Amino acid sequence: MNVQLVFEDLRDAKLLRQIKRELKTAKHCAIYVEELSRVWPDDGKQREPKVARFAEDHSFRRRFYRDGLCASFRERATHTERERERERERTRAKSSDELGSSRSG
Repeated sequence: MNVQLVFEDLRDAKLLRQIKRELKTAKHCAIYVEELSRVWPDDGKQREPKVARFAEDHSFRRRFYRDGLCASFRERATHTERERERERERTRAKSSDELGSSRSG
């Protein structure tokens, strides 16, 4: 087995544990460039596609990425969570419409 691949897997596993631990108590987890560099060293290639693939592979949503700063992850919303959010938005819009029509009438 390639020793380099073993080290990459260990770094990925450490990062994965860190993100999961943070997301137990927060809505998002920011990983700063120092940690990103340990997992994906700056080898002249863009890091962003690697970060995006990591997020996709582990069912996270990459909320934000800025080279040289950080990447921010959050849990990928389930179908039910998306539906609840859409329902809240419809309710807010309906309330705003009703409020506007009661003022003008």
